[in-house]
Amino acid sequence: MITLPGRPGPRYAVVEGADGVTAAQVHAQLGRQGPVPPSDQPLHGYAVGAPVPAPPPPLPRVVVADGPDAGAGVPLVPGAWVSVGRDPSCDLTIHDRSLSRRHLRVRLDRDGVVMDDLGSTNGLRWSPGREDDDGTRRWPPGCDLIVGGSRLRLLTRPCAPAAVRPWGGRSLVRPWPRTVPDRPGADLTTPSPPEPPVVHPPSAWAWGLPLAASVVLAAVLRMPFLLLFGLMAPAMMLGHHLGERRRARTEHRAACARHLEDVGAVAREHRRATEADLARLRSRHPGLGGVVATLLPTVSTELWARVTEPLEVVLGRSRCASAVRLDGRAGVHDDAPLVLDLGRPLVVVGPSPLRDGLVRSLLLQAATTHPPSALAVLLDPDATPPGPWDLLAWLPHSRPASQDGPLQLRWGQDVALVDDVRDAPAGHARVEVHDAAHAVLRRPGDPDVPFVPTMLDLPRARHLARVLGGHDEDLPVEAAPRRGGRRAR
Repeated sequence: MITLPGRPGPRYAVVEGADGVTAAQVHAQLGRQGPVPPSDQPLHGYAVGAPVPAPPPPLPRVVVADGPDAGAGVPLVPGAWVSVGRDPSCDLTIHDRSLSRRHLRVRLDRDGVVMDDLGSTNGLRWSPGREDDDGTRRWPPGCDLIVGGSRLRLLTRPCAPAAVRPWGGRSLVRPWPRTVPDRPGADLTTPSPPEPPVVHPPSAWAWGLPLAASVVLAAVLRMPFLLLFGLMAPAMMLGHHLGERRRARTEHRAACARHLEDVGAVAREHRRATEADLARLRSRHPGLGGVVATLLPTVSTELWARVTEPLEVVLGRSRCASAVRLDGRAGVHDDAPLVLDLGRPLVVVGPSPLRDGLVRSLLLQAATTHPPSALAVLLDPDATPPGPWDLLAWLPHSRPASQDGPLQLRWGQDVALVDDVRDAPAGHARVEVHDAAHAVLRRPGDPDVPFVPTMLDLPRARHLARVLGGHDEDLPVEAAPRRGGRRAR
């Protein structure tokens, strides 16, 4: 399938031909001129007359990982400031009402990435949280930046490009299952404070008996100076007692200082373990940010790398319990990915623009993480989805509803979109989208989970779907007939 320019919108056409057909031959058949080299083969998703950009350099990028306008990104050219905000003149424009028109700017220099708050209303926040001074700051490795309702991720290096080969108008990719990041827990204990020392006063017998003996001896021997020896005993006992009290206070202060150091060490270890746990959680479930990193600027080895894993997608950002426990109590992540298993039916309720933006995000996540041999999106030929869902035609996972296959998502049944909550089927997991920054996940038998939904706008979703549509799974010959006859060589 190729795209033809036209008015009022683009048109799509199916091209049938031998494997050696070139773009120049397609242009000649259509009577159009194109900028592509005549020897290039048109792949699925090819746009007639569209300029062919040069391969972008592997620069670090800032990507909107989630939020009301997820999926956008901009490369960081060394030495150049990149502005971020709602204003269309910004280098990275994010349609998020909680952002200022010019919220911040980012620059890549020799020492790393520098970001500068441009006097925004809602400010900036690191995730995991950090205590930083206002003004120009370095972007810490492994941290994301929360601006308004959006989360910005710094991709310092692109993923390894996938090995592809052309076949049948598509680039074939053989999925390589990833190693699932583990999430080991940690149980830390705060050391107990030192007990205050107890110094007992000297016994009256210890100083009274020598004093009484000296009085008796002085009276019997008629030697008054012996009373001086009797007075030395109470003085010695008092000095010893005062010395013990001083020593106990000194040792207690040292023990308290060591306790504070131990408490600080445990707090630092708890913070480090919590940050590592959140990093593992985001690495395991990267969400839409992972889709962008997988498909752009080139398709990477992360494409369809979760073929052996459950069909899990990220709805957005929410609070969740940490795997790190301190004194028997689990901590809380404020900006953790909210994961949902799409193996069960899902109903999404809300205004059409917001609801569709969330479902587009879920659909692209599922189609990027699982290959067509593991996931099929079944469409009813008699109930074609409306125009905004034409991106389904580009996905290699889309099939007629009459075909058998692996894990199936029946459009309109397993993924249902309704305007009113009263029209939602009972007993299914339900997502209610209230606005661009507030949504609720309701599952039977579980408490409601509020979260910040991840939205994907239509132009960006179509672009990602076209990139994905130009690729197919490189299956063994014996497995190909189950996929409509596409077989690997």
